[in-house]
Amino acid sequence: MTEPIRPHPKNVDGPFYVEYGCCTACDVPMQEAPNHFAYDADNHCYVCRQPQTAAETTDMIGMAWITEFQCIRYRGNDPNVLRRFAELDLRDICDVEPPRHIAPIIRNHVKFTIANPPTVATPQQLADEFIKHLNSQSNEWRQFKTTPIHTPADSASLEFSWYDDHFHPIVFDAVPGAPGVWHIYYPLTNDLGDHGVGNVISFWLSRNPGRFTEIRWYSDTDWQGAKIGQSTRI
Repeated sequence: MTEPIRPHPKNVDGPFYVEYGCCTACDVPMQEAPNHFAYDADNHCYVCRQPQTAAETTDMIGMAWITEFQCIRYRGNDPNVLRRFAELDLRDICDVEPPRHIAPIIRNHVKFTIANPPTVATPQQLADEFIKHLNSQSNEWRQFKTTPIHTPADSASLEFSWYDDHFHPIVFDAVPGAPGVWHIYYPLTNDLGDHGVGNVISFWLSRNPGRFTEIRWYSDTDWQGAKIGQSTRI
């Protein structure tokens, strides 16, 4: 018989919570969403503040997605949040079952506008800016590594890792006929790292709202079919 899921007793009231006895003190929530998580005296994390805005809800969904043991759960019934968890293939962390017709999806293409186009004229310059961002984010818990930039045709590509030497490819190019509009994508490898690559890109773009605007995320199918895309990846 399956043991019932117990929320940590210090979780604040609201839809997101940490399962009691699940936390391994990985420190990822504290690094990525420090305003929403705290530790108890036994170094077990819990939700100390529920999201108040759409952006904070996205952050919490992202946290539930990237933490290794899926200790962060959702007990709410917001149809949009349930849909997003179903698209992330995270039905098991929802106390309320998402609709069965919603299939998992990975949005691995992003199109965006740079507010000051003259500072980025080539895909290589954009790739250089991304590398500088990664270097600024390295710390004692996570060390980014990058390979040299390759510039075939009208694009730039590199590989980066945040765990040992487990590298993931990423490609930068300009959107034809749209000055100042750029496109980044990463090939899907059917690896758990597919999720992490998107998280890193999304964090970079979303934390620079004055510079990166009109952000739209697409799956392979949506991009190839020239669909509209959506403003958040998850």
